[in-house]
Amino acid sequence: MATFAMTTGSFLQGSLSVIAPFLVEDLGLTRTELGVLFFALLLSGAAVAPLAGRWTDASLSISLWALFGSAAAGLVVMGSAANLWWAFGAVIVASWAFAAANPVTNKIVLTRVPPRRLGLALGTKQSGPFIAIVVAGAALPGLSGLIGWRGAVFVAAALPAAGVAFVSAYGRDDAEQDRLRRGGAAGAPAGAPSVLWLAVAGWMVGLGIMGMLAFVPLYAREALGMSATLSGLAASLMGIVAVVGRIGWGAGDALFRNPRTLLVALPLAGCLSSLAILGGEWHPLLFWVGIVVAGGSVLSWHTAAWLALFRAVERDQVGRASGVVQRGNMLGSALGPPIVGYLVDTTGSYRWVWLLIGAIFVAVSVLLLVWRRSVPDPGDAPGA
Repeated sequence: MATFAMTTGSFLQGSLSVIAPFLVEDLGLTRTELGVLFFALLLSGAAVAPLAGRWTDASLSISLWALFGSAAAGLVVMGSAANLWWAFGAVIVASWAFAAANPVTNKIVLTRVPPRRLGLALGTKQSGPFIAIVVAGAALPGLSGLIGWRGAVFVAAALPAAGVAFVSAYGRDDAEQDRLRRGGAAGAPAGAPSVLWLAVAGWMVGLGIMGMLAFVPLYAREALGMSATLSGLAASLMGIVAVVGRIGWGAGDALFRNPRTLLVALPLAGCLSSLAILGGEWHPLLFWVGIVVAGGSVLSWHTAAWLALFRAVERDQVGRASGVVQRGNMLGSALGPPIVGYLVDTTGSYRWVWLLIGAIFVAVSVLLLVWRRSVPDPGDAPGA
């Protein structure tokens, strides 16, 4: 259920790039207007993320119902869009699902999964956004050829609608049972310093990741001379490796006594991947190495971040804490593509882009090292 919720909550974002040619042709959107749709989805999601987190702590079943309902409604509104403003309405409607996905699924994992399987379950559900991209890319173009892009989007809305039906029929909150089964709460309140540190780090990671994801295909085509098919394959490969990386790092959480170690290491590897992608201008093999390393490292960072958050907050406040961190990540993600695009337009080169993204990832590691030294980890406390 957690993986399905993450996938459906992210589905409109994954679909936007797939149906972009239809939106440009049918609605007469410019490339700038298309980019602003992504910005609006992320910015509105950031605005409601803390509220979605509080709702999750109050009632998991109602929050699940709202997530699926928002995702379904957003797709229906997008499928019926007649102009840019209508499309804006679609992403705003769907932004609740996008914002609630992590708080809701974190709560499901923490309260429904045995501790020994926590890391694997967390990594699996974190693969949801990339699964959404893969499913949208595989299904929507073919369906669009058969029934038009609007019909394809309406069909896609059946997925979250099925979630609404399931939660309506079987969803319930077992908060008291969860507390008895898992024991007393541990950690600090949702407003604790660790949450703020992770929110700032999430902002920086979102800035770097979305800047990278948004421009890898265009860089491969314009700077490296790759075909449209091959440049698209680079983005797909990065996403596939990220799915494996998120599940793998989650399953291997027992190898790290403290997830903060992984939190520091993955952005450093992300810096190396950025430099390797830049190195593709000298040798194509470096570009592909950078793609694989990025997918397995910094694009998998969120799995380690949520493991660290689980250790830092009380279980009955994990929704609110997740909403705060999610807001920071979304704000950074919203700013990444415009900043990178402006840098390319003003310098006429991608070199400064990859150097900037690499520097951002190094700064994340430095920030988290300071956090690790200045804020004690509850899991390291005597008797913890």
